[in-house]
Amino acid sequence: MGIFQYWLTGERDETNKESLVINLYNRRRKVDPSCKNVPRGEKIPMGSLMTLPECVLLEMIEAYTVLMSWRISHEEALARIETYRAQYYGAGITRKSYDLVGYLVYRLSLENGEWPRSANLSESLIRDGVERCQCFFGKFPPASNTICSWSPFEAIDVPRASLLTPVEDLDSERHAVGPHERKCIDRLQMFYMTGDHNWRLFHNIKGAQWVYRGYALFRGDAIAKAVAVSETHYTFGPIEQPPAWANRGTSRQI
Repeated sequence: MGIFQYWLTGERDETNKESLVINLYNRRRKVDPSCKNVPRGEKIPMGSLMTLPECVLLEMIEAYTVLMSWRISHEEALARIETYRAQYYGAGITRKSYDLVGYLVYRLSLENGEWPRSANLSESLIRDGVERCQCFFGKFPPASNTICSWSPFEAIDVPRASLLTPVEDLDSERHAVGPHERKCIDRLQMFYMTGDHNWRLFHNIKGAQWVYRGYALFRGDAIAKAVAVSETHYTFGPIEQPPAWANRGTSRQI
């Protein structure tokens, strides 16, 4: 079905977030005159794919979906997203109320200087993107306990055993770490609920040599949300570090 669909429609099966972003970008490529002669999404390197406004759209809708699944109100969900993004991607003049499409039109137009070689998304493209992203997350609900800070396409299942030490004073922690770690902490706090506890985490995937360091929100008796700050791949030879874009914290995050 996947090959036939691609031949018939030019779209990939939307079974993962990367394919969804590529399809959204390719649709804009067909209708936006500013995208004339730009490469198809399949030919764009991963690091550049992550800078597309379609990827930013996906990230915000995913965060909104998780928050709404926790019975947080629509207004509060958008306020949490705005608090984080305004701190790192610029603040604007917001209205008192937005529907999801209206908020994304405002936020993406404000951030349009953040991605290279991309025109802003029109409202019709944003509306279509919201519908397709919500349909995707209806089929593949976002995991509540995972975030990968350097790529919105990656997800890490973080078990409770990965919790290392509690963070007793979050403000002191924020001031003690570097800007990338601070950004990850602030991104994680978007999902904070009363009663949650902040923990440092150290996760070594069983049967592999990948080691992740980061933070987690511990809720009840389980991890509610986690963010990986860094990864290291250990081999029997020299240590392999992740790609340069992974350590710069360039993912837009939510």
